[in-house]
Amino acid sequence: LKKLALESSVTDHGLEHLAALKFLHSLKLSNCTITDQGLKHLKALASSLESLKLVGCNLITDQGLEYLKDLVSLKDLDLTDCNKITDQGLIHLQALAFLESLNLSCCKQITD
Repeated sequence: LKKLALESSVTDHGLEHLAALKFLHSLKLSNCTITDQGLKHLKALASSLESLKLVGCNLITDQGLEYLKDLVSLKDLDLTDCNKITDQGLIHLQALAFLESLNLSCCKQITD
């Protein structure tokens, strides 16, 4: 499996099972109830995951973005409508050397 899109029913526990998908290139989670702690399970996908979309996942905070810094292959990150993310959390994304696209639309706590 190389591409996976899930909506609203995914929890932190569910993210644990994604670790087995070693060749996953694209993951889209929309309006899910995942938290910062759930994002740590994505580390298992660090070498393969190139696109991550966490659209409307409103329980993710700046602390959760720290877990994303390990996703060294990430080229595309979409955090649209993740309202608890602030400018301070974006510091963690500096480690993503191959990041080409970052979408922060409707992230109300992000400033210019």
